[in-house]
Amino acid sequence: MSSRARQRKEMRQKPTGGGVKRLYLILGGVALIGVVAAVYTTGSTVFSSAVTEPVDLGDLSDEELVNLAYGSEMGDPDAAISVVEFGDYQCPGCAMFAAGVKPLIELNLVGTGRAKFVFYDLPLVGIHSNSFLASRASHCAGDQDGYWEYHTTLFDNQFSWAASGDPVGNFVGYARALGLDDDAFRDCLNSDRHADRVSANLRLASALSLTSTPSVLVSRGSGAARRLPDTSYNTIENAVEQLTEGEP
Repeated sequence: MSSRARQRKEMRQKPTGGGVKRLYLILGGVALIGVVAAVYTTGSTVFSSAVTEPVDLGDLSDEELVNLAYGSEMGDPDAAISVVEFGDYQCPGCAMFAAGVKPLIELNLVGTGRAKFVFYDLPLVGIHSNSFLASRASHCAGDQDGYWEYHTTLFDNQFSWAASGDPVGNFVGYARALGLDDDAFRDCLNSDRHADRVSANLRLASALSLTSTPSVLVSRGSGAARRLPDTSYNTIENAVEQLTEGEP
């Protein structure tokens, strides 16, 4: 492993358990009270017992939604600035963002401690039939400390699995290539594990009126998050610089 690759690996934090569980740390100032929950159903017939669609979370209080919906975090958890992406693994624009913009965020913002990066699942299940399962697969990889490597692999190989009628084989193959335990990963995928988290992230996006991917927001500490007008690196860096200097 090169020194640069090692440095990037070291600055990545384990997402599950270390993710942001209190929205005010990232999306401070966004009111969630009174949000009407969408009705979700569970789908699993195509992929054996794997849950492939959002699950019904029932009526959730704001606190319960906060506990269920949290992002996967990269970088110093105490960084003053947060760069937050709501993304869909099957979204071509998200793949372009992952390939062209996210590496610059990692290198120039996360790697220097200027900001942390947080990814929230926003699978657009109405148009991307494999996106919910892909989100679950990423968290199954996270159970084995492989979240960010798997996250990147999904985007790098999006063309291969996105149109598949049964992407389970693809997803298991990626886990194997990353050195993860096949059986444990497959058992996780062919279940409902992490379906509640992905569904809660989706509900949170709805509460924030985020309907397209990728959607990028920035915030400072517990201050209100600001959605950016585009997802170019220059726009993101300028927003981080403004927040660093204390500008609204």
